[in-house]
Amino acid sequence: MSEEFKKVDLVTIADGAAVERFQVEMERVVENICDINTEAKRPRVITLTIEFHPNENRMGGTVVVGAKSKLVAYDKHESSFYTRKDEHGEISVYGTTVEQEELFPEPRVLPAARGGEDDE
Repeated sequence: MSEEFKKVDLVTIADGAAVERFQVEMERVVENICDINTEAKRPRVITLTIEFHPNENRMGGTVVVGAKSKLVAYDKHESSFYTRKDEHGEISVYGTTVEQEELFPEPRVLPAARGGEDDE
């Protein structure tokens, strides 16, 4: 076998595309693991696919390399929202209530109680 022909392996297949695709997905996985908004202990998965498409004479063909990762979704976050209908009937959504009660209302002044006069 001639020295100019080299057997294909995982590193050299598709001109190194398998290693490159894996590296891209590995970076995504590491970013996802380091993100504090995701669950730490759930597994992440990288799937590397290599498709071989032979030609008619079966002496060669093409190869397609792909990679994808399954990441952990962001944790859920709960908050409140408020709606209000304006004078035109359009509904808007707000993060805080637009009709919030007054926190420090003016104190009501009650009339002083009249003391009873002594009948002597």
